[in-house]
Amino acid sequence: MGAGHIDTQSSRKKNIVSREFCFNTLSLGVAIGSILGFIIFFSRIIAYQYIKYNMFRSLILVFQTVLNKWIILSILVSFLFLIIVFIAKLIWQLFLSNIIEVHIRIENKGSILLAGIVCSIVFFYGGWTINNYFLPHKFHPISLISDLVLLLFTIVLGLVLVRLKCGNVFNVIKNIFNIIKANYIKKTAIVSIISLVILNLFNVIDGKINAPKGPNLIFLSIETTRVDHLSCYGYDRKTSPTIDKLASEGVLFSNMFVQRGLTWPSLTSIMTSLDPVEHGVRDNGWMLPPSMISLAEILQNNRYKCGAFLANAGDAIWRGFDYKRVAEQNDVEITQKAIEWLKNNYKRRIFLWIHYWEPHKPYQPPKPYDRIFDPNYTGMMDGSGKQMDAIALNKIKLNEADLNHIISLYDGSILCVDDLVKKLLTVLKALGIEKNSLIIVTADHGEDLYQHHCYFYHAASIYDSSLHVPFIIKLPNKVPNRRRIDEIVESIDIAPTILDLLSIPIPSYFKGNSLTPLMFSKNRANNFLYAYSEWKDKILSIRTDKYRYIYNPTNYHPKEIEGATETTYPIEKEELYDVMKDPKESINIVSTNRDVAQDLMKKLSDWNNFQSWIDDDGRLKEMEVPVHVRERLRTLGYVQ
Repeated sequence: MGAGHIDTQSSRKKNIVSREFCFNTLSLGVAIGSILGFIIFFSRIIAYQYIKYNMFRSLILVFQTVLNKWIILSILVSFLFLIIVFIAKLIWQLFLSNIIEVHIRIENKGSILLAGIVCSIVFFYGGWTINNYFLPHKFHPISLISDLVLLLFTIVLGLVLVRLKCGNVFNVIKNIFNIIKANYIKKTAIVSIISLVILNLFNVIDGKINAPKGPNLIFLSIETTRVDHLSCYGYDRKTSPTIDKLASEGVLFSNMFVQRGLTWPSLTSIMTSLDPVEHGVRDNGWMLPPSMISLAEILQNNRYKCGAFLANAGDAIWRGFDYKRVAEQNDVEITQKAIEWLKNNYKRRIFLWIHYWEPHKPYQPPKPYDRIFDPNYTGMMDGSGKQMDAIALNKIKLNEADLNHIISLYDGSILCVDDLVKKLLTVLKALGIEKNSLIIVTADHGEDLYQHHCYFYHAASIYDSSLHVPFIIKLPNKVPNRRRIDEIVESIDIAPTILDLLSIPIPSYFKGNSLTPLMFSKNRANNFLYAYSEWKDKILSIRTDKYRYIYNPTNYHPKEIEGATETTYPIEKEELYDVMKDPKESINIVSTNRDVAQDLMKKLSDWNNFQSWIDDDGRLKEMEVPVHVRERLRTLGYVQ
């Protein structure tokens, strides 16, 4: 045969895949993985603020994580490539080499290889980007059709590149590659593997030698929980015996208010000690910018092992967690997985965060919780989202029995979560770490429950029903028992309080205040007098111990129910309520109390230059929400 042919007889005498070829392939994979790891690491250094805030251990952890990921991924890809080559050569030698004579034109081989590389990158990276940000889930018909179109496009692109004879470009790259390969690839691979081993050993040894001296942190946040539906806050139904016990063994804050009555902004404010306009997560689906530092990142930098178990908001960016488990709307699973993680990590200092789904809509708790508070009901109300939407849209007046049953379903959901909390605390006690654990119970927001405009949910509300949440702290031998604190506090105060109790310095950029002075002093503090909240930068609110004042300068009225063609939740330009006399906030007294309204308006004006909250022309730009996140939010009723 000619020089351009494959000698099938001699090829059978060679090893199917030589050792040198295997070693070179793996070395190349490690080298490429190292380069990609370094590039991504430096991009994160630029985006994150770890150097600015002297979070050098976090830098090392990011470097270790990125290098681990990309080197291991590259090794796996290299192994996969070797397996494919092995199988292809084996099939060739066993079945095809005697019957097929292959002619390869040398001048086209470079073009074919380069076209294959380019098309693979376009198809896999482009496909991932399009599917992740612009299309529904991967098995949706639109997604499948789009993937097919992209595949056809890459095939056509490959044919065009071959026809253009781009092999000359490949030959130049190949020559450069040969020079690099001869001198550096193997050395780079060896140095990368050694560096990876050293990094992993350093973090293990450092975690043992410099273990944090503070207690563990067990942070339990419960969806959609009204403060006045927990027994320890005076509710007449026994909805929360486990949480009640925690309150009796620690400190109960009776006036904790969230910055926003929506899950993603509220949880982010808790974790960053910043208002939504500052941390940037101003609606569900908006992602936390890389420049924002969270509680988990601070604790991780202080050698805590951090694990998050989320039954909602799992698509949000929660940096700083070594392990994250998401089981949307499945409290039983996240509790079980959290317990498994706890048993594997309890010998270290841990930060365990569980975010429970119940009692979020639909109000349909599992048996026996669905009948426990209203066993004799025989009506048509089932707590479904469809029913609740119809009631709000059509302003249906419910009779006492129907409303009581819906509330009973909601209360049953709270009791269901309370029992899961009991299961977790039992494990804490069995492992012997309960007495050295800071346990916190709170909520991301409350729920209207038909209190305003026949509306049951929270997304449209700016009232106490959705902004007033429980907050309970227990830390044996440090935090007082059976202490009730009535000062006005905010969810941005939670992270500073945690760091204070863990003896970790509070960052200067945190906006909230530590609540420890309130816990350890009997004197009333003068800097806990007001709580500020907002609704999508359009409606502002301030809460004191006596009043709630609402300012709606653009007369914006929320439409937060799918199918609504007009507002279902009208809010006046100004509203004022005496919450001491009118806890349901049903009588607007702004016209007869202008002096109080003006004073509270001045407080709002002084609050963070509030005019920027309602200026939609400049800084208040919409954030692009990935399609799969938007679809999930739609199923929860958050977007239309």
